[in-house]
Amino acid sequence: MFRTLIVEEGEQLSVAHHVLRITRRGKTVPVPIDDLYCIVLDNQQTVVTAAAITELTRAGAHIVVCDEKHLPSSVMYPELVHYRPYTVAVRQIALTQGQKDALWDRVVRAKLMSQAAALDCCCPGSAVADRIRELAEEVTEGDRGNREGIGAKLYFRSLFGSRFLRMEDDGVNHALNYGYAILRSAMVKTLYLFGYYPPLGIHHIGPTNPFNLGDDLMEPFRPIVDMWADLYHGELEEDLTAGQRRQLVGLVNLEMDYEGAHMKVRNVMARYVRSFTAAVEKGDASLFIPPVLTSWIYKEMIRGCPD
Repeated sequence: MFRTLIVEEGEQLSVAHHVLRITRRGKTVPVPIDDLYCIVLDNQQTVVTAAAITELTRAGAHIVVCDEKHLPSSVMYPELVHYRPYTVAVRQIALTQGQKDALWDRVVRAKLMSQAAALDCCCPGSAVADRIRELAEEVTEGDRGNREGIGAKLYFRSLFGSRFLRMEDDGVNHALNYGYAILRSAMVKTLYLFGYYPPLGIHHIGPTNPFNLGDDLMEPFRPIVDMWADLYHGELEEDLTAGQRRQLVGLVNLEMDYEGAHMKVRNVMARYVRSFTAAVEKGDASLFIPPVLTSWIYKEMIRGCPD
């Protein structure tokens, strides 16, 4: 699986002989299902057969459904395919608060270091980047000092201006929301593949959130979307264009540094969750290796986001 597909017009999606058939205005385009990592349905008129959904999810692809404002509103994931999901769930439930805190500390440090790297790329010479690195060194015991929150205020205002407010109704926030949703869907699918029960987080504990663990583990990847939004902020209007949405979907196919190698973001997620598994199984948080961004992914982004 290596392709992401975004459906933007009123097509019909069906399947025959394990090939996805995309039909529009009487013309049909075949796409091998085994090539697909993710499909984004971004048109309210699109019709998808139950057989197509079955084949796509059985092959491991996940399907993101967008609302009338083009924002992801729901996701269909493959059925649990891990060979021992019960064993994984038991270990997950057995994590002590101390173990969760130790794992969360590593997530927060990596996120802060990635935010600092994003500022290095987008705002060269920014003193805020150095301060955020200092905050990363100050994280202790489940981040009880809220270094993540302090860093976020400094970071977003440095990146998008002193008047920027997260969650306002503007182009930058629309891009962040869309991009985060795509990364979250990829992270949650990865967790399912490793047998995890996503409602059980290590830090997020929203009682109505079915993806607390996904929200926990996606944190170090958020600055990827932030860098994209900064790179194109001059072109962002209230509504994202189809081309902008395609680029945000393509972020999972960018290459980034991880453990001394360059690999696609979605592959980093798999390696990252594997390290999380090792840490949980061995009771050793040091085995958990959250990614820290470097300038490599920013250079890849400038070259363009692949499908």
